Amino acid sequence: MKVIAIFGVAKKAFLIFGFSIVLAKGKFVFFYLILLFSLIFRSGFSQSIQFTRSGDRTFLIENLIGQKKDLPRDSVRLVTYLQPLTQYLSTTEDREVEAVYYILLASGYANILDRINNTSDHNYQKAIDIVHPASALKAWMLVEYGFYLYDFRNISKAQNVYLNAIEIIKSLSPEKIIMPDQTYKKLGYFFGTIGDYEEAITYLEHAIRYAPQKSNLRAEILDNTGIYYLAKKDTSRAMEHFREAEMLAHEIGDFVRKGKTLGNQALVLRDRGQINEAIAFLKQDIVYSERYRADRNTMYASILLAELYVRNSNIKEAKLSLERAERYASSKVYLKKSEKEIVKLRLEIAIREGDISGELLARRRLDGLSNTLQNWDGESVLQQIRISSDRNKFNQELVRSIEQYHHEQLSKRVFIIICLILVVVIFLSTYIYKRKLSIKERNYDAMVADLQREKTAMDQKIVQASETLLTYKGYLLGKNQQIDRLTTEIDQIRISSSSFLEEKNGRLQALLDSHLMTEENWGNFKRTYQVDNPIFYDRLLTDFPEITESNLRYILLAKLDLSNKEISNLLGITSEAIKKSRQRLKKKLGLIRYQELSNLIMSKALVDS
Repeated sequence: MKVIAIFGVAKKAFLIFGFSIVLAKGKFVFFYLILLFSLIFRSGFSQSIQFTRSGDRTFLIENLIGQKKDLPRDSVRLVTYLQPLTQYLSTTEDREVEAVYYILLASGYANILDRINNTSDHNYQKAIDIVHPASALKAWMLVEYGFYLYDFRNISKAQNVYLNAIEIIKSLSPEKIIMPDQTYKKLGYFFGTIGDYEEAITYLEHAIRYAPQKSNLRAEILDNTGIYYLAKKDTSRAMEHFREAEMLAHEIGDFVRKGKTLGNQALVLRDRGQINEAIAFLKQDIVYSERYRADRNTMYASILLAELYVRNSNIKEAKLSLERAERYASSKVYLKKSEKEIVKLRLEIAIREGDISGELLARRRLDGLSNTLQNWDGESVLQQIRISSDRNKFNQELVRSIEQYHHEQLSKRVFIIICLILVVVIFLSTYIYKRKLSIKERNYDAMVADLQREKTAMDQKIVQASETLLTYKGYLLGKNQQIDRLTTEIDQIRISSSSFLEEKNGRLQALLDSHLMTEENWGNFKRTYQVDNPIFYDRLLTDFPEITESNLRYILLAKLDLSNKEISNLLGITSEAIKKSRQRLKKKLGLIRYQELSNLIMSKALVDS
């Protein structure tokens, strides 16, 4: 059908062309030729949106949405392009397709006029009003409208639209979200613009998850995620994303995006003080942007390049870069922020050059732009939007809580009573907690005091009694009992809710350490041994001069018939350490002499005959 239409148009054009030649009597033939061929191409090769009524409903909607990128850039062709939808809607009432039609119409006029306009606003609003309030299509349309406002720098109005979209998106399961890669991308860009970089990165990482692996969209999202990591001063992760985006853009032949990634890497190099390297990257960015007519990116890169030239005191090149940037910035009403950056650099150059006239002009223009940006997308506006966004998030959470009460039809009085009950519960909980804590502290203090008294009584008993090996053995066995009890108490308290008391005070551990055999205690015990059992003691030192003071301690205690565990308790070492010490002594004495020593130790349990 399309081929027939083209031939029909060509035939008519040919007839008109021939007739024109006759009328013009050969004059102005070339002019008519150009005019008629332009008519042929405008009408004969105009395209229409592809619209299939059958099949899955979600596929139908997403297929229509996906063709938004092909919208013509003049109003006549736009109407022709959307004609299959208008014909369909004239015969049936399909609210979803009608809403998509209005969105496409709004987007088309935004592309044609390249600014915020009443026609686009009206059609966006009509589309949003048609669809179900909590549907996935409504969420997508709000995101589209919000992005239109955002793209033309009406950030404050975009904020309310986006927040409404987010509320719906949160109620949807991920598989129901229409074009999730695009939806999350646009949300991420908005939050990045208002300075909420954490939220921006979160949404962009969702977008990456859904974006096709080898696509322009994936490269774009990776690149912009890097920008927000850079804004957070995380240059390593920023550079990682920029390079991944660059490689992908090169692989798929998206050289405009490749240029942008190079420009963004220049930002990292600039922050690292590598100015010359940053300049080289920006020049490459501009080459790609100019070659593929990415005017806005040429402007951004040129402003940054001018800034770096000013740093390097290369004023001539800085001026050339600013001229290139200004040609585009001054042509778009929504690029006042970029124009302000250009004027600030011109002011700095004028000051450096002592150009009083240039400085005065720059300051006047700067004042004018600052006033304009107060109501547009200046930093103060973005700051207010950030605050408003945070407040809205908080309010939305609060509303959810209140709605739960509304569902149960609770009155304000009930709410106040609940609050009072909570206050009472908190007060009582605090009181009970403090009381339990006080009881735990008293119990802990009482236990420590009780164990301390037992130790004091035991120490006094050994002082008052005659110092014999028999009394020492009873004393040492008593110490072992206390050490075992203290060890058990410490183990139990460490796994109980009172563990903080011992961690804070360490009194049980200190008491346990005081039961260990000190140098003074060892000296007293050794003197008693020399007096009470001189034969064994002298023979031990005479026959086995290799015995060290450390060996002597566990030998004399073993002579009292104390077990390895009891000896290890008193000496503050493990039973395994005693075994290893004996093994070393056995190696030093040899098997025969060590057996003689063992027989000597085992010969009598306590005293000589």
